[in-house]
Amino acid sequence: MSVGVPSFSLVVPTLNQGRFIRETLESALGQGLADLQLLVQDAGSTDGTLTILEEYLGRVELVSEPDRGQADAINRGLSRAAGEVLGYLNSDDLLLPGALEAVGRVFAEKPRVRLVYGRASYVDEEGRRIAPCPTEGWNRDRLADYCFVAQPAAFFRRSLWEEVGPFDVGLHHALDYDFWLRAAERLREDEVAYLDRELAACRLHGEAKTV
Repeated sequence: MSVGVPSFSLVVPTLNQGRFIRETLESALGQGLADLQLLVQDAGSTDGTLTILEEYLGRVELVSEPDRGQADAINRGLSRAAGEVLGYLNSDDLLLPGALEAVGRVFAEKPRVRLVYGRASYVDEEGRRIAPCPTEGWNRDRLADYCFVAQPAAFFRRSLWEEVGPFDVGLHHALDYDFWLRAAERLREDEVAYLDRELAACRLHGEAKTV
């Protein structure tokens, strides 16, 4: 990657996702970034997740403790983040090859940009592509009616996180949408970039919130 690409910190909130978490972590570690901090925030898994995570110690930073849900786990992880660019990857979702390099180039070449997001797809339990996630180019008025930002394909500068504040722990299904709406109140048009390429995959399965 070119000089000047910012450092990344990604939080992986998890609870009993042992079926998928290895693939999730490998999709992030396989991005090939030297300056990637991967923060796993486990809520006390009992399904073997922690046994898998122990294999990654030294490559990921693991905290396992009770929390108040997904938003709280993300906030706890982000509070330990050291990177300039932040995001979170649910422990059943995936980053696609080259995603972080593409995002990092945008942040490096456009220092005013504070939010970068791209396209994503839905995959099944085996990782087979089902359909594209509905995404669109940035439009603040449109965002008020419809969430077109695919969460695992969205990344933001630390300055935006500090202004917008933590994810709302009272929300369990629209916590990302709420964050984008609050962010939109602070973002100028030239501070958002939409990448017209698939960056991530959202996994659909029986226990997924999306389902």
